[in-house]
Amino acid sequence: MKCPNCGQVGENEKFCSKCGTQMESNNEAAAAAEHPVSEVNEQPTQAKVPNETMEKLKSTGQGYGEFLVKHLKEPTNARNLTEGDFVSGIITFSIYALITALFMFISLNTSMAILGGVSFFDFFIKPLIGFLVLLFGTAGLTYGVQVFAKEEGSFQLTVAKFGGYLIPFTVVYLLGIIFGLIKLTSLAFLASAIGVVGAVFVIPALILFENGQTKTANGHDKLYLSFVVYVLALVILGVVGNMFINSFYTGIFGGGLF
Repeated sequence: MKCPNCGQVGENEKFCSKCGTQMESNNEAAAAAEHPVSEVNEQPTQAKVPNETMEKLKSTGQGYGEFLVKHLKEPTNARNLTEGDFVSGIITFSIYALITALFMFISLNTSMAILGGVSFFDFFIKPLIGFLVLLFGTAGLTYGVQVFAKEEGSFQLTVAKFGGYLIPFTVVYLLGIIFGLIKLTSLAFLASAIGVVGAVFVIPALILFENGQTKTANGHDKLYLSFVVYVLALVILGVVGNMFINSFYTGIFGGGLF
């Protein structure tokens, strides 16, 4: 028997001879001692899941930072990317779409402030989705041509490379936004145009011709195949543009144009 209060040990005693506290049997004391240990062991397990999530996010952020710096310095290194860079490609797509949509919303909201501004959903969310559709659609068309040409690769690899090549055009588009904010309208238009044209027309050609071959394994000229990508990408761009124009006329005049 052991006193839970002062630790006094005795035999066949109901109460401690030292402090008067009711004695515990050895089995009860052992059970009481084991219980807090299990509680202590549970705490690290509960904290383990969020810690792992934070570590993954931190690792992804660091990896993308290296990806960004590397391909900003040498964009043509995108030809050496692998499927493992797929997530970095998606992040770049998201940043590009976010920048373009945010610029459009801020510009129009400022211009239309006298009329109460513009709808956040129509002039930010819709363009954001539209530009993501444009980027993934163009990457998908590029991959489709690669499949037709019987070249090795995958959609994930094409998105990774597309994202690598997209970085300098994203920076140029961002410069266009800065030029617009300081009222350098001509430079703003030029930089923004380069950013869009690069994404839709230049990058598919860079991916299709990166192996130095002008013809596919089945004898088709890649230049004509790139034209197919351009035409279909323009169709996507037209749909996105039409959606934006309709949103504009609906928001300003209360009815769509088409």
